[in-house]
Amino acid sequence: MAAPRTSPKETYLFDGAELTITLSGRDTGGQIAVIHARMPPTAGSAPHMHSREDETAYVLSGTLQIETGGEIIKVGAGESRFLPRNVPHRLSNVTDRETFMLLIATPAGFDDLCIESAKLLLANGITDGVPNAAVAPGLFEIAAKYGISVVEETAL
Repeated sequence: MAAPRTSPKETYLFDGAELTITLSGRDTGGQIAVIHARMPPTAGSAPHMHSREDETAYVLSGTLQIETGGEIIKVGAGESRFLPRNVPHRLSNVTDRETFMLLIATPAGFDDLCIESAKLLLANGITDGVPNAAVAPGLFEIAAKYGISVVEETAL
């Protein structure tokens, strides 16, 4: 029997993208989190690495650019890429159109990082979800709490 959804469906802004937690760790006993992301042009993450979860990106429409392992990979609608933990990567939209995708984290935890980071941005008056240097120390602290490290560009 499917477990009922226990958390409210909420939308947050982080890394310039609109993130809707469609299935949270609270809903799945921490096993998986599914996040629907709307990435406008120029939105994207800093180079980073997850130590606790694997991430899968499934593109619904548009094109996602993934930088990892010395490669730049373009992922189009209907395609997905698996990003294992402990491998540096960056996700971005370098096109002039919106990209929609599902981010799947196994196990969950990344969903909580997104929520906490978005709340920090809002608390600092950042309404577009794009971090600035003033909030960087707080974001690094949140990332470390969830086992995510920001890495140098050269690590990609």
